[in-house]
Amino acid sequence: MSFIFDQPEVFYTINIISGIIYKNISISLILSSVLFLLCLLVVFRKRKSSFINNNFCRIILFLFLIFWTPLYINFFYNNIYDFIENYQSAKYDIAGKRIIRLCNIDHRQNLNGSACQLLSYINYAKNNLPDKTSVKIISSPSINTYLNYYTFPYFNINDKADYLLFYFPSDYYFKDNIVYKKNKDKDDEVGQYSVVGSLDNNRLILKKVD
Repeated sequence: MSFIFDQPEVFYTINIISGIIYKNISISLILSSVLFLLCLLVVFRKRKSSFINNNFCRIILFLFLIFWTPLYINFFYNNIYDFIENYQSAKYDIAGKRIIRLCNIDHRQNLNGSACQLLSYINYAKNNLPDKTSVKIISSPSINTYLNYYTFPYFNINDKADYLLFYFPSDYYFKDNIVYKKNKDKDDEVGQYSVVGSLDNNRLILKKVD
């Protein structure tokens, strides 16, 4: 059932792309198209059927209620789920709540541990670099915003900085002391770096070599 319910934007979203996709078509688009066609059918049958003509507004309302029911079920479920989740995390301090929030994001967006391990990596960087060090960040787009947010105010973010926070990058890799950016034809060399600290190949602290 988590396929249906454990997604905030399955049946309603301000975005064009919805949560569930079936054969490259969003479920929201399919359901709304079916509702539209049924309403058209009722409109065209109105003059031919006395029952439809006498109950036209009720039939249209009934159709909308049927198709809106999943929206309300999803809305109710997610609010109850959020309330229970927030209630259970209330006993933790701010740091604990941040970890829970990031790990929940990691789980729901399938980020492969990059969000859940973020705060431990930042603490590792703080222990290996002086306060207010200027750093450049290379990470995946899905985690880059969180990494920028949680490094403030410990580090100064600067694209020309000598130090590099290399954290789960999607388009970059580090090999033989060189950072490369992936390209279709030939990978570009970003620069030569030495390792200041390393947790694994996806979580590095690097310093530019002149």
